[in-house]
Amino acid sequence: MTGLQIVMLVAGAAAAVSNVFWDRAQRRRYGGLTARAEQEFRALRLEASDPTLCFHGATATVVREQREFLDKSMRIVVRIQRYACNEHGEYFFFISEGTGKPFFKHVGQAAAKAALGSKYVAPQRQDEA
Repeated sequence: MTGLQIVMLVAGAAAAVSNVFWDRAQRRRYGGLTARAEQEFRALRLEASDPTLCFHGATATVVREQREFLDKSMRIVVRIQRYACNEHGEYFFFISEGTGKPFFKHVGQAAAKAALGSKYVAPQRQDEA
């Protein structure tokens, strides 16, 4: 083996070891994020004077979920986004990185229709029922 081949072999081995340690560190950081995000979502409760704007994560219907991954291998989830609907047909948006501080807000019907496309269902109002 020439000196250059030895140097390339050592560099390749060092890169492989570095990748293993990096992967383990990321798994420790993001491992369990899906379960934590689910727990955060199901624990959400929003009380409002208008009952159509109330939200209970335990009974809400998830209309669309999108997961963002750390890299192209798609092994490590880093963020979960959901559009959910309450029993009155109102839509809500949820984002979690599993930190215990999710982003959550009510979404108007026009924005929900634009975001959800064919998955959008207009709410049935009391006067229509």
